[in-house]
Amino acid sequence: METELRETKERLEQQLKEEKSARLELEKRAKEVEKRSSDVVKELNDEQAKRLESESRAKEAVKQSNGVVENLNKELARIKQMATDLQKSKQWCIIM
Repeated sequence: METELRETKERLEQQLKEEKSARLELEKRAKEVEKRSSDVVKELNDEQAKRLESESRAKEAVKQSNGVVENLNKELARIKQMATDLQKSKQWCIIM
């Protein structure tokens, strides 16, 4: 009877030791996965911040280029008007 109890005790202790070892290994793997996941989240957040900054700069560039185009169109209209006025004055001079 005593031998049987001792064997059972040894078997249970061995089983406990194996389960503890397995649990520790699973905890180690879980921490590794959690770290990788955290790194991926950080990378995605960094990429999103860069993308948002890039979009912001692109919008600002569009605004600036729209202003430049508007100014160029005004200047072109002014030059066309000057050319028309010059043509009219040239004709006027020929008539005189």
